[in-house]
Amino acid sequence: MGEDIAEKYLKKRFWKILSRNFSVRGGEIDIIGYRFGILAFFEVKSRSTDSFGTPASAVDSEKIANIK
Repeated sequence: MGEDIAEKYLKKRFWKILSRNFSVRGGEIDIIGYRFGILAFFEVKSRSTDSFGTPASAVDSEKIANIK
């Protein structure tokens, strides 16, 4: 559900969605988008509360390194 909401949000802001749930050996990229010459990788985290941490805290240095 969170990825569907994120995709609608991005499309309203003129992002072209190239792929969703793109799997590679090191993991998965939730959404890959392109806009105005920029290729972007979006990690989607949907939570109803911050009880288990903020969405940003769920993207740790290991996840960032895998995307790079």
